[in-house]
Amino acid sequence: SCQPIATGERVTKLLQAVTGAGYVDFDGGSLQLNTNRNPNTGANENSSKSHAGITLGGNGASSYINFYTAATANTTATSRMYISGSGEIGIGTTSPERLLHVQSSTNADFLLKTTGAAEDARLFIHRNDNNGRAYLKFEDLDNSYNWFTGLLRSSGNNYAIGTGDDFGTNTFLSISNSGNTTLGGNLTIPAGNILYLDGGSNTYIYQETADKISFVTNSSVRL
Repeated sequence: SCQPIATGERVTKLLQAVTGAGYVDFDGGSLQLNTNRNPNTGANENSSKSHAGITLGGNGASSYINFYTAATANTTATSRMYISGSGEIGIGTTSPERLLHVQSSTNADFLLKTTGAAEDARLFIHRNDNNGRAYLKFEDLDNSYNWFTGLLRSSGNNYAIGTGDDFGTNTFLSISNSGNTTLGGNLTIPAGNILYLDGGSNTYIYQETADKISFVTNSSVRL
């Protein structure tokens, strides 16, 4: 039968085998489940085995769950995923700042992959109405600048790119649902490059020399 674990019942060896052990530890506020490593002494039962653990914390006003794994044997496991009392999930951090916060001191990569034939790999970003936003934000923390792309606040059905997250505030490019494109700045085409028009590869504008612009239709210079 299951019995409550009382305060002071610090370490109980749940499973003992020749090559390892499992421990449960309750210190009055948090409950730990560990493989191989004694949570009080820090000793590993078997130096060829690895440590994994789960901590259910309830010491303070807010509870949490912390998951630990180790990449090598005979080392103390590192926190890999943390769930705060208010529901934020941290991967690589125990102080998540959003509902899902992924952090790494090396490259922080996200892979969305399908292995099924003719199946999709999709990312959905929904907003409730025009007063909200549905966008991707790119931020340089050292230099404090941001870029936003997506459905900005008050953008209606216009896709936008800019440095402000409200439509019309530092919005540099917007595309309407009919395909009309509006630029909020200058369009620069480097010398030697071609701007193709609706006529296809035979209709274009290009800079012939530093001070000369040529207009071409049907592969012939018209102006």
